[in-house]
Amino acid sequence: MPGLVLCGPFGLGGAGHEATLAALVRDLRAQNPDVGLTVVSGRPGRTGRVHGVRSIGRSDVVAIARALRSASGFLVAGGGFHDLNRGSDVRYTLGLMGLANALRRKVVLCGLGFGPLRSPLLRRLCHRLLDQADLILLPCASSREALEGLGVRRPPVKVTAYPCLSLGGDVGQSGAAPAGRPARGPVLGIAPRSSEEAASRVAMLARVADHLAANLDAEVALFPMCYPNDLVVCRAVLKAVRHPDRVTVHGRPIEGGELVEHVARFDLLLSMDLESMVLAAAAGVPTVPVSSEPWVAAFAEKVGLGPALHCESARAEDVLFRLETAWRDRDKLSRNILRATRPLAAAARDNASLALGALGEAGSAGGG
Repeated sequence: MPGLVLCGPFGLGGAGHEATLAALVRDLRAQNPDVGLTVVSGRPGRTGRVHGVRSIGRSDVVAIARALRSASGFLVAGGGFHDLNRGSDVRYTLGLMGLANALRRKVVLCGLGFGPLRSPLLRRLCHRLLDQADLILLPCASSREALEGLGVRRPPVKVTAYPCLSLGGDVGQSGAAPAGRPARGPVLGIAPRSSEEAASRVAMLARVADHLAANLDAEVALFPMCYPNDLVVCRAVLKAVRHPDRVTVHGRPIEGGELVEHVARFDLLLSMDLESMVLAAAAGVPTVPVSSEPWVAAFAEKVGLGPALHCESARAEDVLFRLETAWRDRDKLSRNILRATRPLAAAARDNASLALGALGEAGSAGGG
């Protein structure tokens, strides 16, 4: 079979995007073991080694065109079209979609978030190129509303679930205690994000870590979802705490599908990142989301995490109250989260079969 070309924010240091790629590669091969996969990546050598795929550099347009010419379709996955994403990233993705269209290749979008997009030029480009897609698989209903706001009407649109959710189902439903759980208190994971307000967040996160270490005898694990930018924030929090012996920093990129094992070992998670929250939910880990992104708030409400705290106004006292409540009610909360995410994990696995069908690469699961 000719195979597929996959494009997204892969090989750029984002652990959540790497988890999305790991989920899609696994699920696509589960549906069709013979499908050939070529991934466009910022670090093609590492992507090829970690995910077991052929990989091409993002700047190698000639090689990308050659791969598209020999492929049956183009699968765009992860990231999104909205103002929180850099305009250059949106233009890059749209440019490759235009190249795929020029080569008369089928195009499917999977797991991309859509939100407010103010640039008139980008809105026009999105309308023109998205309207030529063969199928759009959305992770949430709010993205559908934003897509309709761009005037996209022609392609079939289906709301499924975030692709990375398919990685967490087995871990979340195994019933096993997370590895590394201390006998005395919880393991608290913190996934901070770098931003213009990073300095104020560092102070708030340090207070949270110190309070829980002192009052719940907690171990605190800081981990960067976007490497290396978020690592700077993690190390700043470590320098600011009064109990550094209770705090660790994950100092290397989180690759492939290891993010699910990483978050599943926590008893509690304070998340400023969508994918860490999604995978924690799939593993039944009670999570307090801190974010101003509407899709984060929508997912948190959907799986029973409660309202997301706004990242610009969240105080340490607010975060601590939510974390201590989640710790007190952890067993009930974990059961409720797993119950809510179980159908979403099944919907996430559907992404692969739907994409393969639209791209002409459907096969027999388990044997070709």
